[in-house]
Amino acid sequence: MLHWLFPHTCVCCGQESDVPRSICSECLAAFTEPPRPICLYCGTPTDGLSMDALHCKECMGKPRPFSFARAAFYGTEEVLALLHEFKYGRQTHLARPFALRMAALWDRIPQLRDQQDWVLVPVPMTNKKLFSRRFNQSEELARELIKLRPELRMMQPLRRKNSSEESQSRLAAHRRYRYARSVYELRASYASGRREMPANVLLIDDAYTTGSTARACARLLKKLPSVKRVGVLTLLRVAKRHH
Repeated sequence: MLHWLFPHTCVCCGQESDVPRSICSECLAAFTEPPRPICLYCGTPTDGLSMDALHCKECMGKPRPFSFARAAFYGTEEVLALLHEFKYGRQTHLARPFALRMAALWDRIPQLRDQQDWVLVPVPMTNKKLFSRRFNQSEELARELIKLRPELRMMQPLRRKNSSEESQSRLAAHRRYRYARSVYELRASYASGRREMPANVLLIDDAYTTGSTARACARLLKKLPSVKRVGVLTLLRVAKRHH
């Protein structure tokens, strides 16, 4: 009777949904993935016309601290609007359908499928921002992924320092990595070796734009002697803005 009086509807199309204020399966399936071909290293869409058709210009001959980076969605206007509602509108119920699409990547990405012992590490946020927002969107995505794939588990070896510049969104691309390297650090218990990380670590974040956060966090994780592989899995792949 409650369902009849207050039907569950999709936040995108308004049609009936299985979950309150969620995204129906039809709308979820309509969201586009990063267009192919993509760089097999960082997942950036490429034109396939470069000297190395399998890698983007930034990855050709340049070592990266992570083994691969992949995203569930491409940054269309509709998906960006939903991500904004998720992060800033406190619409945490959207974590579930978002995680469904992220979890589906296990069946299509060999690097994920071939390793069964991934440990999820959500990208941390400052205590100030966590107090203001009341949740970390990357952690919410990780928790939902674990519900969908019980073989996964989560650890949090990273922390983000409080800084005067809380967001990277206004920084030029060439400054983002330098900034990201200055604000993330290993928690003392992991840096000292009192706590040990497993070999295969999957960094979880909501969006990948220039890769600055992913590179900075992966670089820290690879400093731990027990970590052999760091992958990056994000909800969204955002088109790069050139400055």
